[in-house]
Amino acid sequence: NYRAYFNAKDFLLACIGGVGPSAWDVGSDFAFANEQRNRFIAKLSLLFISLPGILMGLSFFHQLLVKLCHYEKCGKMIDFLRGVVSVIVVAGVVTGFLALLSGHNYVLRSLHDSFPISEQTSEMVLYSLSISVAIFILLIKTLALFLHSNQMKKIAIKATGYEG
Repeated sequence: NYRAYFNAKDFLLACIGGVGPSAWDVGSDFAFANEQRNRFIAKLSLLFISLPGILMGLSFFHQLLVKLCHYEKCGKMIDFLRGVVSVIVVAGVVTGFLALLSGHNYVLRSLHDSFPISEQTSEMVLYSLSISVAIFILLIKTLALFLHSNQMKKIAIKATGYEG
């Protein structure tokens, strides 16, 4: 029974306040990145497009650690280790993106000498990440156009919150 989860008012609200602005934002960000002659600015724009996915991934990882700790009835030591792991993950993500943005090899070469990263590779990685995040967010917003359950509304609001 589709009428239980669909109504015209929610469709219109999701279209005007959800998919429309998100699609406009993502499209203008990609257009800006493609128009830039300065490739650092272009990569920075692509990084901003991919930030919602990175934040969602870090949030998911943190929630997973919290649930594991809750199920295992962890003590203070496990809570401390969870915090240390979270800091290491965030530091790794920041370091990786600084390496991608700079286009220099020195960060990655310190880990392994045979892993060169070129300017084209770093841009391709950021472009691929930003496209996948944009598609993921737009799919959530498109699904929210047609499915108006309470859970879907929560997911769409959460995606909007990560989007900024």
